Amino acid sequence: MIEENEILEKLKLVEVRTGKDRTIKSYVLRNNLLSEEGREIVLSTFPEFGVFFDKDKKLSSQCLFNNDLPLILEIGFGMGASTQIVAEQNPDTNYLGLEVYLEGVVRLLRDSKRRELKNLKIM
Repeated sequence: MIEENEILEKLKLVEVRTGKDRTIKSYVLRNNLLSEEGREIVLSTFPEFGVFFDKDKKLSSQCLFNNDLPLILEIGFGMGASTQIVAEQNPDTNYLGLEVYLEGVVRLLRDSKRRELKNLKIM
């Protein structure tokens, strides 16, 4: 189980803070401060729907979803609306969404939980 502090610390690397060195390069500067509601969403949903990058871990459906369904990687899902719709309409395909925009990550985490999507993970 991922610890709450680990989740919050790693999320600080998701986007850019003005005046800080950028770990992840993005073409748009946005802030990465979580509202209290966003914090609650992340802490309650990330253990089920979130995945942190681990260079020593292979990304596969078996590893992420414990099944052998096809895996689609979506890079830059924005606010996550289309990702959520596609995952919902294709339950026989797994989806891994990558996004540097923290608000989009929070929204897709929230919507994944609400819709009980079992075929979507967010990195």
